[in-house]
Amino acid sequence: AASYIESQTGGTALFANGFAGNITSIPDRNGEPADIDRVGRHLGAAVVQCVSRWDGPPRAEAVPLLALEREILLPLEPVPSVEEAKAQMTEAEEELTAAVAAQNQLRIYRARQAVAAAKERLTLAETGERPVGAPMRLQAMVIGDVVLLAAPGEIFIEYQTAIREASPFPETICVGYSNGSVGYLPTA
Repeated sequence: AASYIESQTGGTALFANGFAGNITSIPDRNGEPADIDRVGRHLGAAVVQCVSRWDGPPRAEAVPLLALEREILLPLEPVPSVEEAKAQMTEAEEELTAAVAAQNQLRIYRARQAVAAAKERLTLAETGERPVGAPMRLQAMVIGDVVLLAAPGEIFIEYQTAIREASPFPETICVGYSNGSVGYLPTA
C-alpha cells in the first residue's frame, strides 16, 4: 500500500496496522505475495483517492506532545495437565508435518508457533511452574488531539473498538504489532 501511494503521489507514506488479531483482508488466508500485493494496491488506491481531494495541511501551530509507557501483566490460561499438554504437543507436531507437506509458508510459520507454544505448556505442566502473567508494554504518544496507542502482538479488534469508545481524545489510533509480540490477545 505504501509503495503504491508513494508511486502515485511522490510523497512518503506511513503504514501501521491497527489491532487486527482476529481479522484478515485476504479471503483465502494463504498469505501468498500476489494476494498481499493485490490487497495493498487496493488499499493504496483508496488512500490516493482521498489524498487527491485534500486541501493541504492546516496552519502551522504548536501542539502538545507527550509520550507514556506502561507495563502490564496479561492473565494466562491455566496450565494443562501433563496428559493434555502431551496431546496438544502431538497435535501441533502433526499440523507442522501437514503444513510442510502442503508447502504453505504461512501455515508452516503458524504451525511452528503452535509447536513452540505446546512445548512451553508441556514444560510448565511437567515442572509444576505457574507463571503469574505475561508482561506487555503499552505506549501512548499524544500529538495535539490525536493519540497513538502502541501494543505488541495480534490484538483482537474488539479491544480497539472499546479503547476508541472510551478515549477522551477526538482521534485515537491503535497500532498493533508494535515493539515485539506477546502472541494473540483474544477477548474473554
